[in-house]
Amino acid sequence: GVSGSFSTEPTVYLSPNNFSPPAPAKITIEKATPSLGTTRGQCSELIINLRSSNDFFARHTEAIPFSLVHEFNTTVESSFDLYSSYDDCKNQTPSTKISPTTLQIPANQFSLRVFYFMQDSSVLHPDGQSHKFTVNYLDNPIQLDTSLSFVSFLIKDPFSKYLEVNAPWRILSNMCYPVEIKIKKYNDSDSTIADTINITSATALEVFSDNSCLAKINDFTTTLSSSIYTVYMKLSSTTDVRGFVSFTSASSSMDSGSAQFEYDKSNDLVIEHVRVNGNKTITFTDSFLSKYRVTQYNKNGTPIVNTTAATSINLILDGPKKGQFCANELSTSCGTISSAGISIGAYYATFHYQALLGDIFTIIPTHSTTGVINNNENVFVKGAITKLMFISTLPPSLTSGTSCQLIMVQTSDLFGNAVVTKFNLPLSITGSGTFHGEGTCSTGSILTSPNILAGNSNLSFYWKPFTASIEDQTITVNADVISSASKTVTINP
Repeated sequence: GVSGSFSTEPTVYLSPNNFSPPAPAKITIEKATPSLGTTRGQCSELIINLRSSNDFFARHTEAIPFSLVHEFNTTVESSFDLYSSYDDCKNQTPSTKISPTTLQIPANQFSLRVFYFMQDSSVLHPDGQSHKFTVNYLDNPIQLDTSLSFVSFLIKDPFSKYLEVNAPWRILSNMCYPVEIKIKKYNDSDSTIADTINITSATALEVFSDNSCLAKINDFTTTLSSSIYTVYMKLSSTTDVRGFVSFTSASSSMDSGSAQFEYDKSNDLVIEHVRVNGNKTITFTDSFLSKYRVTQYNKNGTPIVNTTAATSINLILDGPKKGQFCANELSTSCGTISSAGISIGAYYATFHYQALLGDIFTIIPTHSTTGVINNNENVFVKGAITKLMFISTLPPSLTSGTSCQLIMVQTSDLFGNAVVTKFNLPLSITGSGTFHGEGTCSTGSILTSPNILAGNSNLSFYWKPFTASIEDQTITVNADVISSASKTVTINP
């Protein structure tokens, strides 16, 4: 599955005329879990937020421009690697870097997420040293307080452990929300440990072991057999609250993890819309599957937990070049699902996607409840197979009666780079003459079902032009849903 930080809650597009969040008064920057540190050769997620005077999330009708300043041990670095997605950060593709001087929180949104890559050099970045990011707000179009617009973290031993916490950032009063806790290493791998995890939370927020929020707990026990645990939280307050819940190792063998939340005092339990959350840019050649969540919200953008019955989200892939859904991170289950179920006690469902062909597709969720607004997600696949192209050289003209000609065809991305196919790709070859699997072009070697085999990017075959007086003979190689390759050769008498 996708490794690294996975944001539980997206920036939600709220329905118009239903909700007016507070006016922005300040701009802040926060580091997604792990909050205490990062390690060399890894990507860290930074979240720049607009907040109201009482620290609630806010938004503005115009974009908020800003730049990021990066300091290492109080020395400002003139350049650093910044990306707009985790995949771009992980793949370290130079063309996908973004400038830290031209960032902005889009109009009518609460936040912007960016990803920082720390170079894998113990000389440049020794363990225990500190990094700091500061938002340089450009004072346009509104005045914002920047006194809290910085975040610092330490460079950690890549094999040391921490607790990663995924929880909703907006909650309703007296509703039971799942909280996911993972034991991780700073090198992004999962880990296990036998330990007691102590829980600390804001006033009026309680933590429970069950999805009915009846069995209150102050701690829980981890074992050597699991790296992931789920507890549940419920807020009893009905006044303005912005708080936290944190989890700490009793043996001090791991860094603590925490999640922030704020209370939606509208207390609206009606599911108004669903949204897909996950990577908007994925790489075709990655060995892992891309992870997505589909979440149900009320009109204020607050996740709504199913309390009495499960709901179902039909999943459709749209686009001429689509891949397939997978029920889990194992490719053996791919192509077997067409829906995702949100169970009782949950507000989201998880599914995975595997890119096969294509450069862009749309995930279309459809909630089982009539009237719910379904928000599509467009995803761009980098390095995907988009076309076939000839890589052998055919002369522009041949003499009638010419013997076999070698032809090589390749699966390529948009820019002509070879892309290995993950499955057998059937081809159809049409044109004047006959096509063969060996260089003598004998009658018994005529191709009937050519394929570019899984794990390859090209196919070689042979063409024997007709000897009749046909001046122009065209060869076309086709495959399903990608652009064909075509070549016209003049046959001279």
